[in-house]
Amino acid sequence: MHKDTPMSTVLKNFLPYLGRLVIVALLCSLVLGGWPRQGKAAKSVHLSYWMRSGIEQLEAGNYQQALQDFNQSIEQENNLALAYSNRCLTQIYLQDYLHAWQDCTRSLQQQSDNYLAYFHRGLAFYRLGDYPQALTDYNQTIRLKPTYYQAYYNRGLVQATMKNHPLALADFNQSLRQITNWQPDALATIYNDRGLSHLALHNFTSAKADFNQALRLNKNNASAYYNLACTAHQLGEYERSIADLNRAIAIDPFYADAYIRRGLLRHQLGYYQSALADLNQGANHLYQQGLHHNYRQILALIEQIHQQLLSLPSPIV
Repeated sequence: MHKDTPMSTVLKNFLPYLGRLVIVALLCSLVLGGWPRQGKAAKSVHLSYWMRSGIEQLEAGNYQQALQDFNQSIEQENNLALAYSNRCLTQIYLQDYLHAWQDCTRSLQQQSDNYLAYFHRGLAFYRLGDYPQALTDYNQTIRLKPTYYQAYYNRGLVQATMKNHPLALADFNQSLRQITNWQPDALATIYNDRGLSHLALHNFTSAKADFNQALRLNKNNASAYYNLACTAHQLGEYERSIADLNRAIAIDPFYADAYIRRGLLRHQLGYYQSALADLNQGANHLYQQGLHHNYRQILALIEQIHQQLLSLPSPIV
């Protein structure tokens, strides 16, 4: 039963932060790196030892060694377009986005039709917050390789980040059309993120359909359950929202956002002690994940709830 107490203003005031959590879910749902999909190492039929070794190390996740190998290949001036493009991707994995876009630019100076260099540079610009330039590079990727579903997906994420949700939906639709073989994890990711754009546009029926499709493709998709909970919350279906959050947490016991949203919902329903337990759990996970600003936000909210509880009239015994 919903209880309308003065403390319900805490939930209302906190909803903008929850909106930002939905965007985080949007960006993090694919990856894979939690951000736009990263590409594959560019290959050629004639590879030097250092190039072959660098690609092997990159695909094995040994990024520092891959970086050293591509450095050697570049020093030998061997297939520079390929070497710069692969070093760009390596630096993306190492989160060195400034050097990544510089290397992709060098690759394009050597070979102007290298669609992977545009694709990787688009991701580097995205991570640097230069969304217009990221869009330009994904447009170029698609111009050079119109069937590259990853480029449509990444461009959709950029459009969603810029709140251009109708354009994001068009890109997610095109990405789904371009997948030619059965890739359930990729499909689940695209449906999940398309659902978020529907949710942002208040297309609740379409949003629920996409999140449920994501779960049919991947039943362990905690993000899809979280996003279903967000949809139910928007519709005022609070108990249903809590049930979906329970499923998300069962899949991922460290899902800080799910604990926080469940805590806020329980607070709204008047279950104050369980709400505080959830908020404390969410705060602990935020701290462990290094999200100290968000951690402090939740601590402030917990303290606000404590103070409001103390101000309530004492029951008659």
